[in-house]
This record gives sequence, C-alpha cells and structure tokens, in this order.
Amino acid sequence: MPGLLRVPFHRDEMLTSYISRTACANGRPDLHAFCHDLGLDLSGIMRGVAASISKLEKTLGSDPGELADRALIKTDTRNIRLGDMMFAAGSITPTARKYCPACLEADRQDRSRLAGTRTYARLQWSLSCIDACERHDVRLVPVQADVDSDWAFERISDLSSHTVVGHASLSVTTEDTIPAKSDIANPLKATAFEHFVAMRLLGERTHGPLLDAMALPAAIEAAHLFGLAKTVGKVFDWQNADIATLKKAATEGFHILSEGELGVQEALAGLAKSYSGNGSSGRAIYGTLFEIIARRPKRYDPLSEIIKRLISSAANGPRRHDPRRSMVSLQEISEKVAMTPRSVGRYLIQHGHLTTLPHNVADLEVSHHVAMTAVKALKDVASPEDIREVLGCSTAELRSMARSGLLNAVIGPIPDDARSGADRYSLLEMRSLRKELIALAKSRKPCHASLRDASTSSGKAAGDILLLLKARHFSNVSFDRTKSVFDGLRFDPVA
Repeated sequence: MPGLLRVPFHRDEMLTSYISRTACANGRPDLHAFCHDLGLDLSGIMRGVAASISKLEKTLGSDPGELADRALIKTDTRNIRLGDMMFAAGSITPTARKYCPACLEADRQDRSRLAGTRTYARLQWSLSCIDACERHDVRLVPVQADVDSDWAFERISDLSSHTVVGHASLSVTTEDTIPAKSDIANPLKATAFEHFVAMRLLGERTHGPLLDAMALPAAIEAAHLFGLAKTVGKVFDWQNADIATLKKAATEGFHILSEGELGVQEALAGLAKSYSGNGSSGRAIYGTLFEIIARRPKRYDPLSEIIKRLISSAANGPRRHDPRRSMVSLQEISEKVAMTPRSVGRYLIQHGHLTTLPHNVADLEVSHHVAMTAVKALKDVASPEDIREVLGCSTAELRSMARSGLLNAVIGPIPDDARSGADRYSLLEMRSLRKELIALAKSRKPCHASLRDASTSSGKAAGDILLLLKARHFSNVSFDRTKSVFDGLRFDPVA
C-alpha cells in the first residue's frame, strides 16, 4: 500500500512480531486499530486464514507466500503448521513463550533500526525443545506477564488468543523506556541440537544427508527417540520423561542422526545386542524407538526406510533373510509395512491370496511373489493420522466415499469376521482426490456451506455430496487451506 512504512522482515522472525513492528512504525501501537484501519482481519491472520494472510501480503507489499510461510497456525487436530512443516501438539506454540534477554538487548542497541521497532521475536522461541540461545549461549527466559509486562517483546510476539478475540487491549510502551535487563541473562551453552534447529528454521541444510532430507519436526522427534533409546534403554516413556532427560536425549540423538546411515546402523546394532529371543518382531529387537517410528513411517522418511533395510541384519537366524526362501510369513510382511499380521491377512483374503485366517495368523506363510505384491500395495496405505491430515473426515464419511466409488478400500471388511477392524485406503488415492477437489475451488467470495454442513442439512451421504460437487452441481466453490477438506471446502447450492 503506497505511503505505508515498512520494516525489514528478519529471516528468523515470527509473523506476529513483524505485523506488530509494522504497526508501531506507522504510529499505531494498538495492533487491533492498525488492522482495522487497513481493513485487515487480525483474527483471521492469527488463525491462518489464507484469504486474510493474502490480503495482508498485498497490503504490506510482500511477495505471495512470504508471510504465510512464517505463520504458526493451529490446525483442527491441535498440531501446529509452519509453512509446509507440521509440528506435533505441545512441541511448539503459536506465540513465543520464551525469549533471550541478550537478543532483545542487542536489538535495542541497534540504532540502524527505527526506534520503537528494534526488538523482534524469534521463531525458535516458540519451540519447547529449545532452552538456550545459540547466538549468546544464555538461558531463554519464560515470558511472565507480571514481571515482563513493560517489555516491548510482549507486544511484538506474545499475542495470545484472548488478545485476538478482544478480551484485552493491546497497547505498548515506548521502546526507549525499557530498562536494561541483561543482568538476568544466565549463561547456558546451546547444544549442537539447538544449533541445528535454529539453522534449519533459517532454511539452512548443512547437517548431513539424513537430517537434511528429513522434515524438521520429524528430525526433532527422531533425535529424541534415538537419544532416549541410547540414554534410557530399549524401552522408554517418551511422553513422561523429565526435561533434563529429554535435553540430553536430543543432543545424543542429534549426533547419531548427523552421522547418517552409519550412525543409525550403530545405534540399532547396540539395541539388537540385548535381544536374545527367537522371534523376529521389530518391537522386540529395537523396542520403543521402532514401535513409534513404525506407526507413521512416511513421516520419518528416509529414516524409516533405513531402519527397514537394517532390520534384516538384526533378526535372529539366517532363515528369515535367506534369498533362496520361496515362502514369507505374514509377520515379516507386517513389519515391512508397519501393520498387524491380521491386517495383512485381510488384504490377502480380499485379493484372493488366502481364503481364511487361522488363529496363529502371524506364522502363516505365502509365496515370495505374493508377499512382495502385498508389501508394495500396503506401503501406500493411509494411517488414521494421514486420513485426518489429508481429508479430515470421519470413518463414516470415509466409507461413504468408498460406497460412492470415490475411493477403493485397499483392505476391506471380511465377511463373518467380527475382528476385521477398520478399512484401509490408499494414501496416494486420497491425496489425488484432495488435489482434485481443491482444484474445483476457484472463488474468493464468501461461500455458504462446508461439505460437512451440506451433508448434514441435506441428509445425503458425504460421498454423494462429493459426486455432485465433482459434477459441478454447486457454485461459488472456495477452499480455506487452514482447514481440512471436509470443513474448508465451501460452496453455494445451485438454486
């Protein structure tokens, strides 16, 4: 917008920090008033509504996507999205809850910046796994309203949800009146893991082929898993580990992963040494680490693929891995695809390779050719977490799409089997359907109803509504990318 004074958007800055500094640079320290004057939807920006952020980018003259990639958005599943990265709930917050007093003091002393806009909030201050500043080697300080309410930091970064909905007024003090607080900076040397996270948030990939290939959220989780396996043992409780244990584990795990496949191989070999059983369960050989990664192998690629290759050398006995073998057990197939042997058996029955499932289904064997065919098909099967992230639908809505012919079950129900479990669908097919549906969204106008609303109000199954949508029976179709397909796809019924 002509005449609007802009401030530099730092590489490691949070979006909320940037907007607040821009408001102050233009003489409007009240962020609500600033957004109102410009016709911006502050609530929509904070919630990550694509249209609201797009309008903000146009107003501030930013490149398309520049601001959206720096917004911390809470999803319907309570995870946090930052650009194309998805962080698990609890690992990061939408607003910074810690700060480095040395960073703020250095900002304050930088006279090259416009007064009142010098201090800014760093992205890494939102991560629960970061305790020290990698630039100053000091401990990050928790934001406490009763102690730090006079800091400019609070107005530039700690925009909490109650502020957004209007329960509190956002006003600021002049930055030059902030007292020097460098005396509260307690020395704490940043770990190699903390340096890694900070560098990756800046977009730098210089930590080896394995870590550089992994998404940052998965790399953070994997570092903790490998570190806990090394420091605690094969079986551990990740969710209830104390802070000191997690901090040590993150550093240990980072060093393992930074060595690439060799580091992973040595770590897994160490876990396998304590295994003396006669079975071939990955959980028994590798413990909790294997169990967690096997639940969502695609999230941890390429690490999960490395583990699959290495598991063959850790199992007990050569029979399991003899290439001359013509038969493969369902237990072996299940470990390759991170599924239960019974689920593998359901697939084999559905596709004509078996007729019934015996009680000891894990020991049942099929030909090598059938096994490899099953592995190829089942590696593409979507987990419940995948379903929530890709389509955001319920089990009933998923089955409705299958009945309508929009999806084909890779694993369907077995007649007369009360233990058959949930149907399973192709992740590739789901993503293709999602892309096809989003491509129908051409409108930027406010739309009447979501897919789920239309299904509820009309009494029609979700699959039938989707068929009508694909046949263009609805008009003014739009999509909110911060929501799932079922809640974000909106349209007006044809009169």
